Amino acid sequence: MSLLRPALIVGLATAASRLLGFARDVAVAGLLGAGPVADAFLAAVRLPNALRRSLGEGALNAGFVPIYARLRRQHGSAQAASFAGHAIVAAGLGLTVLTALAMLAASALMLALAPGFAGDPARLAPARTYLMLMLPFVGLASLASLVGAWLNAEQRFLAAAAAPATVNALLLAAYTAIPRWVTGDAAVAGAMAAALALAGALQLGVVLAAARRLPHAFRLLRPPPWRGLARLLVLGAPGLVASASAQMLVLVAAGVASAEAGAVSWLYYADRLFQLPLSFAGVAAGTVLLADMAGAAGPAVRRGGDGRDPLNAPLEAALALALPAAVALAVLAEPIVRILFQRGAFAAGDTAGTAAALAGLAAGLPCGVVTKVLLQPFFARELAVLPLVTGLAALAVTWLAALFLAGPLGVAGLAAAVTAGLAVQAVLLGGILAARHWWRPDGVLAGRFAGLLAASAVMGLVVAALARWGAPALAAESLLLRAAALAGLCLTGLAVYAVAALAFGGIDRRVLARRRAA
Repeated sequence: MSLLRPALIVGLATAASRLLGFARDVAVAGLLGAGPVADAFLAAVRLPNALRRSLGEGALNAGFVPIYARLRRQHGSAQAASFAGHAIVAAGLGLTVLTALAMLAASALMLALAPGFAGDPARLAPARTYLMLMLPFVGLASLASLVGAWLNAEQRFLAAAAAPATVNALLLAAYTAIPRWVTGDAAVAGAMAAALALAGALQLGVVLAAARRLPHAFRLLRPPPWRGLARLLVLGAPGLVASASAQMLVLVAAGVASAEAGAVSWLYYADRLFQLPLSFAGVAAGTVLLADMAGAAGPAVRRGGDGRDPLNAPLEAALALALPAAVALAVLAEPIVRILFQRGAFAAGDTAGTAAALAGLAAGLPCGVVTKVLLQPFFARELAVLPLVTGLAALAVTWLAALFLAGPLGVAGLAAAVTAGLAVQAVLLGGILAARHWWRPDGVLAGRFAGLLAASAVMGLVVAALARWGAPALAAESLLLRAAALAGLCLTGLAVYAVAALAFGGIDRRVLARRRAA
């Protein structure tokens, strides 16, 4: 299967979803700023947001797609559909029970997410309320993602990728309308939390409607494939932890940050910018690449027509996106945050804190996208323990680094701790794959990486110089002028990067020529 077309479909749907989600976060910043209510709301929303992003990037695919593909190869589509139907029913029942238990334990769960709230009832009490209102979304979105994994296994990528965009569109509309009906920051935040649960129901409805058009849709055969369901749980739970590593690392850092007023909000807004490019690579790897690898007959490593390892080209594509994005986020952190967020309740001090966090996270972006790609060979082989171990190691490194760096560096140190965890996981995954001969990096990959790194450095120098020269326009009173200046910088940087990447060999002209011809 050619990965270009489905990756493009998934990428465009993901781009629409992330841009709508980003617009939603801009609305949140304007309504709540970074005060106590914002800290409470954003601390509560971190759990559903982390699960939504990781599930949307194919975390449940890790358990479902390889088993489904194997059943379809060995026993046919009807038996595979039977497994899918039983998995969805069992997951629906289990998620209902887990959601109810989580609501009963909302106070303890909130303290686990934000231990710094323990002595601050002004933040803890509303955060608990907001979390209880949001928890149904977690169950609904999880079930929707399992149905989406079925669609991905059948290479029906569009509906599963577009469903989160419908969620973000609904939330953006709700967040825009709520202030007209509700007054007071606490009441507005409560209405926003309730809207999230309704959006989860919409997401589930979208993917269920698409799944009903699949062959043998929801055909339940007897006896039920309990062994397959157990295998799905064994693979899915560790796979979810491994796939959601970037989100969980930020959750760990946010837990340490909860002791400092405003830090939870700053880290949240910075993470939203950081996740924008990371999600593109995550969705492409977690849906399209895994579906292609799992669909192959057997787990043996397949070489491409040019004899290269099949992981090398996706790694090059992921790095071609991540390296310039990381440099741009680091160099332009302050103007990006100021132009996008600084209005309403979001003050200049919040801009400085968010920009510091964003600069610290930016360095971890290439490690994050590499991790997304390197996880897929494990999942295609139905192996989740090793990725789980690397994810737990990354969590431990992040927690220790956050404890040491939070004091001297503040929120920037917390962001650097997340970067350290991402780097550790990427190195461990690459080392395991190479040691087991499941991945063979080659000189072409090394040369492309060097070329992309050099091109990104050139772009960064040019953008930094232009940003200093255009500082008056970036700080102009007119929002339109500031936005135009930032857009001009980004477009110029993109052009410089493209030319430099071609010149330094980061992008192969022959590949571009073949794609244009196709």
